[in-house]
Amino acid sequence: GLSALGAIGNEHTVALDIGGTTTDISLWKQGRPLMTKSGVSIREYPSAVRSFAVTSVGIGGESVVRVVDGEITVGPERIF
Repeated sequence: GLSALGAIGNEHTVALDIGGTTTDISLWKQGRPLMTKSGVSIREYPSAVRSFAVTSVGIGGESVVRVVDGEITVGPERIF
């Protein structure tokens, strides 16, 4: 996890947290995570709490990926 980022020694890093059905992506610059500019929202409720700037995408280690009629589709099924 985070201890591995310190051991890498790179100034710029992309960190991935790959779960079952989603992957969270964060960027690190000069050894520090990029932060949100304002408070995060939990559902539709804003807060004053800043956090890592994270993007979540709907594909993870258990996601089913198929090619259907020449197009790539992901999910909603899981392989487990």
